[in-house]
Amino acid sequence: MSVTMTVSGLNELEEALMEMGNAVAGKILYSALMTAAIPIQDTAIAMAPQSSQPHYRYKRAKAKKIAKTGNKVTDRFNRLQARSAARGAVEKTLVQPGNLRKNIARKRLKGRKYANLTGGEAYVGVSWQGDAYYGRFIEFGTSKSPARPFLRPAFDARSAEALGIFTDKLRDMIEKARRRAAAISRGNTR
Repeated sequence: MSVTMTVSGLNELEEALMEMGNAVAGKILYSALMTAAIPIQDTAIAMAPQSSQPHYRYKRAKAKKIAKTGNKVTDRFNRLQARSAARGAVEKTLVQPGNLRKNIARKRLKGRKYANLTGGEAYVGVSWQGDAYYGRFIEFGTSKSPARPFLRPAFDARSAEALGIFTDKLRDMIEKARRRAAAISRGNTR
């Protein structure tokens, strides 16, 4: 699920940002977005369900790395033997309560889908990461478990506040960059 929020009405800040150059403007824009996402992240962490007791997580074991001997036939045999030994093995890991909450993070979204930075667009997301892959099952539900959303309600509850933080932080950082550029042009590099 992707939620896009379009900010308009900040024409003077957008013009000031375009004067900075792409490198500085990108840093300023992403810094402001990451700061603005903090309230949404905090609310999502507070709303994420937490187990009352530790539970086990089972996953398929990976084949162990085998040291090379230098002999191609022996090395291939050893790799195949290690792979077949791990094929049926299962790793059992104890997961403490709060794992999902610990793995909710803000992140800069990159890639082809989010690559249109020339138009002044930037993307930051709040989502689960790492070994909390099961966050999607909780957020959206499964065929056997109903959805218990926590990210979307966090966004809905704090998006107006995030917009205000974004605007304030963007304005402050643009002003700071202007002062720094003016100081450099005067010869004062401090």
